Amino acid sequence: MQMQRLASSVPWTLVALVLIYGGLAGDEAMDKVIGFGGATLAMVVSYRAARMRLVLGEDVLIVGWIKSRRLPWSEVDQFILNSRGLAVKMRGGIEESIPAFAMGGWVLKSIRNSMQADLQQTLERAERYRRRTRRGR
Repeated sequence: MQMQRLASSVPWTLVALVLIYGGLAGDEAMDKVIGFGGATLAMVVSYRAARMRLVLGEDVLIVGWIKSRRLPWSEVDQFILNSRGLAVKMRGGIEESIPAFAMGGWVLKSIRNSMQADLQQTLERAERYRRRTRRGR
């Protein structure tokens, strides 16, 4: 889980380093604005990518790119794996995607199959936790 967070933030950190170098190497003010401003934006994206997660506790907490969403267990029907990745199926049938466990459609088939296997393991752990939590209430 920690490795996944690190891996999702590394590309943005590398982009930020390239932009910082561009800001330092540039002679004009616009070079500095683009370099340092872009690096700041890339670092914010990197931070958010590293913070995305699913927390199972008293409630279900989904931390996404922009916002966090807290779902009471009474509203959660089950965790599912769809074509976009891991999602929570609510009692009314609405599916809430979990951004931390997305599965890209553009990746190579072998990578996508590997991602699907990893997500399946995460799905099984989340479902076990959901069943235990339901029994306890």
